[in-house]
Amino acid sequence: ALERWTRECEQPERRALAALRAAEHAIALEDPIRARRNLELSTRSDPRLAPAWALLCQLVGERGNERECRRLCNEALAAIEPGPDASPISLRAARLAEIAGEHEAAIRHYSEAARWDPRCTEAVLCESRLIRMAGDWRQADSVLARFLESHPDPDSPTLAQVHLERGRLLAGPLEECDRAIEAYERALELQSDLGVARTALAGLLLHVPNRWREALALHREILAASPTTAGSLRALIQLAEARRQPDVANDARAVLCALGQASRFEAEGAPHALRIPIQPGPPMADPEAERLRRLAHQLTDELSGVLADVAATTPGAPDDRTQESIERILQIEDELSAPHLNRLDVEERASLFLGIAALFLDPGGNGGDSRFCEALDRSLGRWNRRKVRRIVEETTLHSIENLDHAGWGEELRAIAAAQAIDRTGGDLRPVLLALLVLENGEPGQPDPDGAELGTLASTSGTLCRLLRKITAILCDRLERSH
Repeated sequence: ALERWTRECEQPERRALAALRAAEHAIALEDPIRARRNLELSTRSDPRLAPAWALLCQLVGERGNERECRRLCNEALAAIEPGPDASPISLRAARLAEIAGEHEAAIRHYSEAARWDPRCTEAVLCESRLIRMAGDWRQADSVLARFLESHPDPDSPTLAQVHLERGRLLAGPLEECDRAIEAYERALELQSDLGVARTALAGLLLHVPNRWREALALHREILAASPTTAGSLRALIQLAEARRQPDVANDARAVLCALGQASRFEAEGAPHALRIPIQPGPPMADPEAERLRRLAHQLTDELSGVLADVAATTPGAPDDRTQESIERILQIEDELSAPHLNRLDVEERASLFLGIAALFLDPGGNGGDSRFCEALDRSLGRWNRRKVRRIVEETTLHSIENLDHAGWGEELRAIAAAQAIDRTGGDLRPVLLALLVLENGEPGQPDPDGAELGTLASTSGTLCRLLRKITAILCDRLERSH
């Protein structure tokens, strides 16, 4: 009906609008041939109708005909008025020119797109990038600065990337450190999770003596999110040396070496053991998690009996030091909770905790369906039952059910690993290797000296928890320095 009315319409402007509506309907019906026919009619009827040109260029571009799309973009830009409606077409023309290797034409079209739509960050970023590639760094920065000045919403999070690129230019080829710091700070104000800006700002602030605490705070954030980040570990070394804290510097080197991320120069003479104790606890960080650990510890004797059939085999390791660390970590885990408890599957351990709580909070209900609970109920003595009841009544079945039980197991193992490090004089690498073996359940390969563990460690929840604790201690030591 739309197409029939379009054909019968005598006024060109109305015919163009009707054809545009018919094209949109055809696109919704996934009929690109009919859509294109109507769009061509629309642009012939009213060459100034920018939405029709934009949709036609998009339709042809999506079908992969780059040459024809460029022709249509050029026709459209010659026919319509410059302005926001023309910006998407100019942006498409710029991309196609860049693909064709015609960088001057691409820069011109990107500039038009950004000028006609002052919110089009993609256009200005691409324009600046091509100008930078041509070697005109000052002009590349000026393009970004003008865009920021003319943007109608200077607090828009979309501008974070523009400030980031300015920071890179100012910190790099333009060598204007103070202005680069301002750019990175502004990027983080607009988008606080922009990790690239945080890392870059943290690196620059290292070179500003009176702002070392800000640098430390940023590196603390980076290490809290990713404790295997070699650049931030090196920053701790640099800050510690500047603050005359040799123990902190040596411990940061020990972590770097244990992860296999130290250069040959850094590894020479570096200690292999931590000098400062980790003292990881317990208690666990989450009060609910700590409550369950206390509960298991209170039931050590009873659980050791009912969990006796849980496979207690110790995974094999490729070398004696790693094997010793595995056995020590598992032993401490058992001391902190109950024998073999952390070797249960996550679901089964959660069911056990729910079952124990249900014995007191929901007797006769369906909460205690763990296969261990009947035997546990029979084995509980009168006095221990009272002690357990006091712990259980501090919580609810709902709280236990909603606890991150996988995280509970990771944290318990990380605490055990940290205690193992403290008990063995701070030797870190065998413990890291042990945790990897325990997590993978496989012996792994023999450990060549200095092999890189950072990538593997970054994917392990337990290792990250341990390393976060260690790096937080190092940051705390630096924070307290004068």
